[in-house]
Amino acid sequence: MTPATPGADQRIVAARLLRYRLPLAAPWLCAAGGFTQREGWLLRLALSDGRQGYGECAPLAGTPGESPLAACRQLKRLCRQLPGQTPSTVWQTLRALAPAANHPAPPSLVGRLAPSVRAALESAILDLWSQQRGESLRAALPTLAGAEGTATAPPVVKPACADSVRVNATLGALARFSDAALADALNAAANEGFGIVKLKVGVAAVDSEIDTLRRAVQAMDGTLTLRLDANGAWNEEEATRFIDACVGLPVDSLEEPLGLPATQCAPPRRGSVQRQHALGTHLEALTRLQARSPFPLAFDESWPIIANLRQWGRPADGSDIDDPSGLALPLRRLVIKPPRQGGLLPSLILARHVLAQGLEVVVTSSIDSSCGILAAAQLAACIDAEQPAHLPHCAPPTHGLATARWLASDTGESATVAHGRLHLPTSVGLGFTPWPALAASFT
Repeated sequence: MTPATPGADQRIVAARLLRYRLPLAAPWLCAAGGFTQREGWLLRLALSDGRQGYGECAPLAGTPGESPLAACRQLKRLCRQLPGQTPSTVWQTLRALAPAANHPAPPSLVGRLAPSVRAALESAILDLWSQQRGESLRAALPTLAGAEGTATAPPVVKPACADSVRVNATLGALARFSDAALADALNAAANEGFGIVKLKVGVAAVDSEIDTLRRAVQAMDGTLTLRLDANGAWNEEEATRFIDACVGLPVDSLEEPLGLPATQCAPPRRGSVQRQHALGTHLEALTRLQARSPFPLAFDESWPIIANLRQWGRPADGSDIDDPSGLALPLRRLVIKPPRQGGLLPSLILARHVLAQGLEVVVTSSIDSSCGILAAAQLAACIDAEQPAHLPHCAPPTHGLATARWLASDTGESATVAHGRLHLPTSVGLGFTPWPALAASFT
């Protein structure tokens, strides 16, 4: 009989960490900054029956509410505390710390663990549990999330998850390309079967990037559409100018067109009237931008701040928004990165809630290693399976998970990407195994 909760009859006999530093194949650049290597940790939990479960923790420097140093300290503490515990006990603790479905809390409220640390621990526990059940993680996850519905996002019938998800090509910053190089990269993506190509904008001047995009559209394959991400580079006037210039171009969406007010550098505190007012003004500007845009605008890195307002704040008219239906989201899409939400279960609960409001959901990564990509892809498969219950007339989403090429080396074998789809392992559990040379380096 398979256990109903993770690891019901086994104990964790070892918890080990592997610190990694992976050089990029090319520098990563966006409006928020850049980096040339990806750093993080793999967490490995071993049960007394020999099974091993893996999770990845790789917070980017500057992430609100956590830091690589704090994550390292918490991971090391976990490695001291976890041996002797049962996975089911750990899982119940994680569930208690997870944001409620009807109050999607920001990272600072996910309990005593930083969100990326919680996500790594949850991944390892779910990996073990789904192995015990003889299922892939994507098949097991909806079972755990099934009782987590709300009045606005009730549990839905869970169809079987597919073994692959649609993904976009990720080309990096528009500003790094010459016209000829961009045309070559776009045509190469089309030849590989991608339907959507993602580009970072907001790095160069608005008018310059508009001109570059127009020239690129003239040169590219007619089957492609562009997914653009400004990372909060613009004020409202600049964002309006860019959106107006994109009307008529094959644009799939634009993420984070508007920079947050300076008062929102950290999540707003309860009772911070100035911050709440500034964020309310920000939401009003986003509403105006979405109203004039023929394509979806999307929340990504600003979502924790928006979620904080939805949980604790009040809109300008003073009405209570403790009920999440009390404040309609102004944009049409939400980008979910599981480490930012604290793991796969909180991410799936959030996705259900957002889908129930009629918004689109896309799962992406932050140039994670193969372990983190596989976890995010398992989530994406779950969301794809549930979307028709909420948005039956929408095409399956295209996720931002084909990023392995940006790494010059990886922690394990990356998922196969072919014809615009990422193919998940058919094995039980997460499906991740570190390279043999790394497997011996856990401490």
